[in-house]
Amino acid sequence: MKLQKVELANKISKLKAIVPKKTPMEALQTVLIKDGYLIASDIELTVTVKLEGIREGSEEEFLIPESLFQFIGSLPAGDIEITQTPVEGFEGKRTNLKIKSGKIKNETQTIAADMFPAIKEMKEELTVATVDAEELKNGILHVLFAVGDQQAQKMMNCLCMDCKNGDLSFTGLDGHMVAWDKLPLEGEFKLLVPKRACQQILNLDLQGDVRVVTDKFTVRFETEYIKVETRLVDGDYFKTEKMFMEQPVTAAMNRKNLLDAVSRANILRTEGEAIVLDFIEDIMKISLVNSKNNYAEEIEMNEKVESEGLYIGLDPRLLAAALKAFDSENIYLNLADNKSPLKLLSDESDLKAVVLPVMIHR
Repeated sequence: MKLQKVELANKISKLKAIVPKKTPMEALQTVLIKDGYLIASDIELTVTVKLEGIREGSEEEFLIPESLFQFIGSLPAGDIEITQTPVEGFEGKRTNLKIKSGKIKNETQTIAADMFPAIKEMKEELTVATVDAEELKNGILHVLFAVGDQQAQKMMNCLCMDCKNGDLSFTGLDGHMVAWDKLPLEGEFKLLVPKRACQQILNLDLQGDVRVVTDKFTVRFETEYIKVETRLVDGDYFKTEKMFMEQPVTAAMNRKNLLDAVSRANILRTEGEAIVLDFIEDIMKISLVNSKNNYAEEIEMNEKVESEGLYIGLDPRLLAAALKAFDSENIYLNLADNKSPLKLLSDESDLKAVVLPVMIHR
């Protein structure tokens, strides 16, 4: 088989995050070339990308082990020729994989392509929607920061896609933050998609229309050139509507100015410390006091806030993550007191975020 080095190396770099570092199944620590596609899987998640630069031999099947990923990336631009021969005494199980690029040659013993785990087909699959790739990625990107990493509660490790009443809503939460966004879409379905699958959708170059196909146990997001297939999380998602209820005080200010100030405070904090936001007429004061620092910064708000003595303690990492999800020039902070969640809004999008407060003793 001959194919372009640049394309193979670039697509391996996109898929290598799926390849498990530790697994009893050696075949999972490879990527499979089959029928003109490059495939990576960890059983729970499978990603398939089309190889457009194959010169010849697309009917051949190879497993490229993780140990060769960096080597392939180091090869000069041009064609790569890949061939294989069975290892004597291990026919059908092991093979000698030969890679040739110009005057460079290497031979590595690996397992045969037949050892790659079979990808189970969906049962009674149904296309529930077709959505523009950029809109899908934006919806995921806007809320993914709020989805947990390996939380004890499995629902916190997935993104909820809920389509009804002409809108597809995206919701993520981790017990400290909540984020919600939507896009117009006809259909009726609800999918709890693991965070890793969402990350791959963002990592890959999805373009054009994306078909969303499911059998209620598995979902596949596919274009002409890319497929991302994952098992769905089973269960009932959290009721988050009440978290976004309107609160009595709204403070508006420049988003970048606030983000810069919060980021500066975060540099000075130690683990577990919170910053304090004080709302004083048309000024918001950000402060952080610890054994080494006494930081304070004032930010002008767009208008005066009529709420004497209003303040709230927050984890600056969480607040910064929420602010980065917005694209707007201004941000609106909606709050009631120092014990209630802080809601972030924009007048330029439907995106909403909630950050839970940290108790401050004054």
